[in-house]
Amino acid sequence: MATTNVSTPTTTSLADVGVLILRIGVGATMLQAGLRKALDFSTTVDFMESGGWRLPTFAAFMVTAAETVGASAFYWVCLRRWPHAPSSRR
Repeated sequence: MATTNVSTPTTTSLADVGVLILRIGVGATMLQAGLRKALDFSTTVDFMESGGWRLPTFAAFMVTAAETVGASAFYWVCLRRWPHAPSSRR
């Protein structure tokens, strides 16, 4: 039986680098916003309360968790995916 080895060239284009920079920027923004709320949680609760939220502590917790966990998951996915496919194109 004959086997054929097919190799695809792996090149990084300018678009791939641009997408990587955007991913890092979005993840850093989300992580910074979540950690800022987590480190000064009472101010976040006060802000929610002054905005008229019915459950300001719960709302502050949910926003903080969503931003922090979301950014962490975002980075985890990007770092796992980067060696295999630098851009979202497949």
